[in-house]
Amino acid sequence: MQNILIIPSWYPTPDDKINGSFFQEQARLVSDRFDVKVLFIRFNARPSIRSFLKTPISTCIAFLKFILKPRKRNQFPADEIFLNPELIEYSVSAFGITRHGLFKKRLDCYLAALDELIATGWRPDLVHAHSVNLGGLVARRIKEVYGIPYVITEHVPFALNNYPAYMQDDIKSAFEEADIVLSLGYDKVRQLGISGIHVEPNLIYNFVDEDEFNKVCRPYRPGSPLKLISIGAASHLKDQRTLLRALKVLKEKNIPFKLTLVGMKTWGDLYYETLDCITQYGLASEVTVVDQIERGNVPDYLSANQIYLMTSVAEGLPVSVLEAMACGLFVVATRHGGTEDILNAESGVLVEVKNHQKIADRLEDIYRGDIRFEPQIIREHVVSLCGKDAFGSRLSGYYMQAMRQIT
Repeated sequence: MQNILIIPSWYPTPDDKINGSFFQEQARLVSDRFDVKVLFIRFNARPSIRSFLKTPISTCIAFLKFILKPRKRNQFPADEIFLNPELIEYSVSAFGITRHGLFKKRLDCYLAALDELIATGWRPDLVHAHSVNLGGLVARRIKEVYGIPYVITEHVPFALNNYPAYMQDDIKSAFEEADIVLSLGYDKVRQLGISGIHVEPNLIYNFVDEDEFNKVCRPYRPGSPLKLISIGAASHLKDQRTLLRALKVLKEKNIPFKLTLVGMKTWGDLYYETLDCITQYGLASEVTVVDQIERGNVPDYLSANQIYLMTSVAEGLPVSVLEAMACGLFVVATRHGGTEDILNAESGVLVEVKNHQKIADRLEDIYRGDIRFEPQIIREHVVSLCGKDAFGSRLSGYYMQAMRQIT
């Protein structure tokens, strides 16, 4: 059995089991075919000069801890999310005189952790990096030192000029030297191409566990109140403002609806601005905000509704869209990325980004009965592309292909 080392660029914690949970779920999916481990390092922030001025005593204590305990292996509760696959995680105090120096020290920390793992007798045959920063950069360094092949899946909207100049050559090389670059959709291939990074469109999509998301919503009856849900952090990328503007149009047309906004507090910086928009647009009685929910409760929220809204300006391939489809929800989304490769005429409609009027029009079409959908057909469609058998076979095939290329 070959050994696969997963290096995610972010990962769940005991306090937040949702952020990055799809990395763990994908790894668990192939654990019966490979021996899979996850390596992740959380880097501690050095106390700032400003904090020394404000709270000198507590900051000095924090700085001493930062210096005297530069590295420790984190321990986790007996929870499947940390045990299957095994998570090897460290908290590390790494700092350099310059940002470039800090960047190099972070790569060195991963190499040191890998040395310890190899010393136990477990050596990876393949590294799978999720997102180039920092996972893909680490994977490239591992290949340089150990000759171990690697694959990268990029999950975030990509533009090379978003990264500091000292990182750009390394990031470009990380993609170009990868044995396989896995693409969530064709839009990701386009994003890389714009930055002068030319990769083959090895489509992987994303994974949805149809056994976990097995509660199917009730069919929608035209003329009844629209039951809407959207999941995502309050941020410019998710663009809840456009979503709310569309609903303001519906309310002005006396079209009844209820919207549940889930997870706005997970990250992002527009939480309170979004709450203000709800009030400003007169939607307080129609919109329910649920800041954060347990991962296991997501199917209940989805299946209680019938239409999933995603108004992002840029995405990879949102797992939340796949999970909504697995619960039979019809998707009304902007053309923000990988979702275009998944939807068909029976499962959803697409509109231009920032076009709140078109979103309102499509929701009105559903309300009037001009657009109809069957939840079970939507579920079968997404499972055929992204379910356990389809995704697991695709991912395993790419792993084997990458390992064959190095021999």
